[in-house]
Amino acid sequence: MDAETEQIAFTKCMFKDCNIDSIGADEARGVVSKDNTFEPPLDEQRKDFEERLAAVLSQRKPKPPSARSGCLDCH
Repeated sequence: MDAETEQIAFTKCMFKDCNIDSIGADEARGVVSKDNTFEPPLDEQRKDFEERLAAVLSQRKPKPPSARSGCLDCH
């Protein structure tokens, strides 16, 4: 949307794989923006997921040997 755009409304739109996180309303130009959803680019979503997963996994405590499945000493 360029600086000359007028009389446009974005309401309840979903912007996927998008590098913006909002559309500002401008009453003087007649630009309306309400209840829109913005999803970041897929690469950013993957990076965020991997970082959160690594943080959670690093906080896990290892199970004691008796709680592990697949006992090698079992007869």
